[in-house]
Amino acid sequence: MQKITGKQIKDVVAGDGIVKDANENLKVNVNTNRLKIANDIVDLVTGSMVEVYRNATQSIPSSSNYTKVQFNSKVVDSLNEFDISTNYRFTATKAGRFLVTCTVGFPKMKGYRGIALYKNGSTTNKIVGHEDDSQLLASSNTIQQLNFSHTIDLDIGDYIEIWVRQQDSGNINIDANTTRLTITQLIIL
Repeated sequence: MQKITGKQIKDVVAGDGIVKDANENLKVNVNTNRLKIANDIVDLVTGSMVEVYRNATQSIPSSSNYTKVQFNSKVVDSLNEFDISTNYRFTATKAGRFLVTCTVGFPKMKGYRGIALYKNGSTTNKIVGHEDDSQLLASSNTIQQLNFSHTIDLDIGDYIEIWVRQQDSGNINIDANTTRLTITQLIIL
C-alpha cells in the first residue's frame, strides 16, 4: 500500500467524509454498513456467517407435527450466534437481512416430508418435499434431500429454527451427512 501525501490530494476538498484538521491535514471518515474509517483506523464491519450440521442421525417421529432439527456441530459461526447444545437455533446479534439455506436428507421417501423455517417460534416458510404415498424409492439406502433458500429480516434478538415432519409407517432418521444449515447476513441494518 502506498501512502498518499498532501501534494497528491491537493484537489480534494472537505466534505463527504473528508475533513481538515487544525493543521489543514485532510482526514478521511467513512461509516457505511460494511466499512468504518476514522482516525486512521480501518474497521471492516462483519455480519453473521454460520454453517452448522448434524454430526449423527436424528430420529423424526411419524406425525402431523413438526420436530426441531437439532444442529449440533459448527463449521463456522462468525459472531457466536448459533446454539448447538440447548436450543439448536440462531439468534441474531445484529439486525439485518439474512439468507437462510437448508438441506435435510431423508431416506426412503415414501409418505409426506416437510421442512419449515420458524422465526421467533412461528412458521415463516414451509416446503413440502414429497407427498406421494404410492411411490417408494428402489433402494432404501438412497437419501433424498429437501432444500430451501429464503431471505428473512431479523432484529437483534430474533431467532430462527428449522423444523421437519414426516408421515410414514414409523420413525425415520434424518441423514447426518446431508443435513446442513447456512445463514449469511446480506445487509446490516
